[in-house]
Amino acid sequence: MKMKKMLLTVAAVVFSGLVATACQPGNPDTSSANISATVFSGVLTTIAGQNGHGTAGIDEQRLYRNIAELSAKKQGLAKTVLTDVINHSGSVIRGGLKIADYRPTKSLTKAQRDALSRVNREIKSIRIIESLTTKTGKRVKNGALHNGDKYVVTVKNTYSQGAFKEAAQHVVVSRLTR
Repeated sequence: MKMKKMLLTVAAVVFSGLVATACQPGNPDTSSANISATVFSGVLTTIAGQNGHGTAGIDEQRLYRNIAELSAKKQGLAKTVLTDVINHSGSVIRGGLKIADYRPTKSLTKAQRDALSRVNREIKSIRIIESLTTKTGKRVKNGALHNGDKYVVTVKNTYSQGAFKEAAQHVVVSRLTR
């Protein structure tokens, strides 16, 4: 039964085109399939334009929110606390949460404040790398995409206590108009 479940998990990762490397491979909460599904869950990949003049992009706001939620879970921070901070900040941004002027509705414990600080450090350590290549591996500029080109979004986490090290989403460009 475990072997069957493992094969289905591996098949799901390969099928979806998501790849991730977890910090703690033995921990079921940080398996490659779970990390990939969490980091890129609900993140819209937009491909638009005409063949030869196509563009690609992702919803970074949603990506950062997913990373914050994953980090909060690893740090033991309740989702309600994180949601309260995000709602107060207005968003999760590349530079981190706006926690300096955050006034919680309830007093936070020292453990919650420390966990929130670690979540913020992790968000600040994230690098998003977008790569566009042709079928043969040659680099392409955004705005010059053709059907069949590859768009890869790699999320690198340099925070030592992070929830994951790296995750990537691979998309083959299609449906550009002629």
